[in-house]
Amino acid sequence: MNSTIQLYIRSWHFWIVVALLVVGTILHYPQQLPIIGGDLPSSLLGLERHSGERIIFFVAIVYGGLMLGMRAGVVIAAVSLAVMVPRFWLSKAPADAVVETLFTVAVGVLVNGWFNAYQSQKREYERAMSQLHASHGQLQAKVQATERGGGDKERKRAAPEVGGDAARSLAALSREFEGLSQRIDKVQERLDEILAGMGGSK
Repeated sequence: MNSTIQLYIRSWHFWIVVALLVVGTILHYPQQLPIIGGDLPSSLLGLERHSGERIIFFVAIVYGGLMLGMRAGVVIAAVSLAVMVPRFWLSKAPADAVVETLFTVAVGVLVNGWFNAYQSQKREYERAMSQLHASHGQLQAKVQATERGGGDKERKRAAPEVGGDAARSLAALSREFEGLSQRIDKVQERLDEILAGMGGSK
């Protein structure tokens, strides 16, 4: 547990999340700040419902989940929810505050869940590809061993035929595999572009 915390602390992504949470908290409760709070408006951004401030918490949840992992994203979501809850009683539109707060946290967690599922599927795909490559190599080795196999004349006559059938089947399988691999790679590249676009928009 301590090692995990130390790992987070050493990551600059962690400190970006902390900065976002601090900024979001300050903008969420400007009048509650010590000393200078009494002279400040209820929203430094000029928004009565603090919707802009809640976007900062949403960014913190999503960014933390993407960079630090799903568990960290859930923890950040819980911290953000705890920070935003007191606004329910301070807001001039408490119903709107409740809906926007819950929506912000829920969508942030859903985005993290989607990304975590995508990463899991990507790892499964890479594992399956590795196993398929290994099976491909084993089958090819068996075909070569069959073609080199010797013995009586009948076995010598049968071996090329068996080896040829296996080789043709292997070649067809390889072509199908390459086509499938290319299609999956295109889908993966498209998903990576979408994720990159999400990161750029933040």
